[in-house]
Amino acid sequence: MWVLVGVLTLALLGGGWLAAGLLAPTPGPSPTATAPTLPVPTDPAATNPPPTSTGAAASASPTPTTAPAPGSCPAQPPATVPLTSSDPLQVGDLALPVPDGWGGPVQDPRVPRARDAWQYYLQSDLGSGWGSSMTVGFLTGDPGAASPADDALALLTCLLDSDIYAGTNALLAESDTTDITLSNGSPAVRIDGTVAIDNPAIASTGSLVVVVTVDTTRGREFFFGTAPLEDADQVQAIMAGADALTLA
Repeated sequence: MWVLVGVLTLALLGGGWLAAGLLAPTPGPSPTATAPTLPVPTDPAATNPPPTSTGAAASASPTPTTAPAPGSCPAQPPATVPLTSSDPLQVGDLALPVPDGWGGPVQDPRVPRARDAWQYYLQSDLGSGWGSSMTVGFLTGDPGAASPADDALALLTCLLDSDIYAGTNALLAESDTTDITLSNGSPAVRIDGTVAIDNPAIASTGSLVVVVTVDTTRGREFFFGTAPLEDADQVQAIMAGADALTLA
């Protein structure tokens, strides 16, 4: 069911770089670094400069924290889980095939209501660092505290209010929630949506967004992807990535 929503609280996506609502990050280290700074990068040597990332690895089997209250969007805590694999991108059991030519992996601390999030990203030429990203990680709290569908919607709502869409007057124009089966047969919930933006510095009307939540042996994990509506290749990459998700 497609729903009009008057809050692109998927301002997910603002603060420094928005993925399809995502402003480009500053260059940073690969998988073991410090929390990203969000200004648009100026390093001419980097084709797709990533955000600076932080967080080190500790426990491979994190203990769930208390579930956030409905409607709350707690900031992401420092990373405690090492990256299991960079290609496919994998933190827990959820694995994302990596598209050719994308930058990363780097930590993605912009995603609220989550922890240990890592992403691949790709810039566009639409202005102000507007581009695309695909992120996987864990949702905060006990998986039994809310249904996967409720958690997917809560995450999407929080993303719209996050730094990812800062300064874009983002609104969730429409969304469709469906029960899906991952490529390995695991049940999951998926939300496909469109985010409308209004920023004269960005030659885009908005972005495609996809959120997937799935219960695994490690907890409740998520995928979040976003791309500018005007970039057909990046939109296709997000859709293909979501379709190819599997549990390792």
